Amino acid sequence: MFIRNGYAVKDSAFDTPTGPFLLSLSRRGSVVSAAVDGAEVMRWDDPSPLPRRGSLTIGGSLSRLTLGKARVTDVGLFSRPRP
Repeated sequence: MFIRNGYAVKDSAFDTPTGPFLLSLSRRGSVVSAAVDGAEVMRWDDPSPLPRRGSLTIGGSLSRLTLGKARVTDVGLFSRPRP
């Protein structure tokens, strides 16, 4: 589920793998997407995207999340050259 300002903006039913899996979250322009093991499971076109940088929270009220290796990658679409 994607939540924005406390409101659910997109929900999708999919089977969560029983073992470890790769979760990919991306934002390109106004489109936010989530993929599990390379298969897209959710996509949302934000009508009023946040500024270039923001925050991300991963979790749930009755869930446990164990992170393995985590990587945040700037694909260069929103970054400015540093002086």
